[in-house]
Amino acid sequence: MGQTDQDGKYELLYTEHAKGARPGRNKVYLRYNPTTMEASAAFQGGQRPADVDAIQSKYGDENTTPLVFDITGAQVLDLEL
Repeated sequence: MGQTDQDGKYELLYTEHAKGARPGRNKVYLRYNPTTMEASAAFQGGQRPADVDAIQSKYGDENTTPLVFDITGAQVLDLEL
């Protein structure tokens, strides 16, 4: 699990005390979770912004996400959405 910062950078946590991802094949899916007043304000009338909807529809479901990575050791993955 991980969370992006305002620049889109992220760091994964495998467990509460271990950084990274589980070795082996991993699916990546994304969830939009506004955590600040500014992010919450992006919802106008309960609607997500169009770009968030587009990302969620393609990458927001664990079963249908096309993002799959084989983790073999220390790696840096830049996700191009």
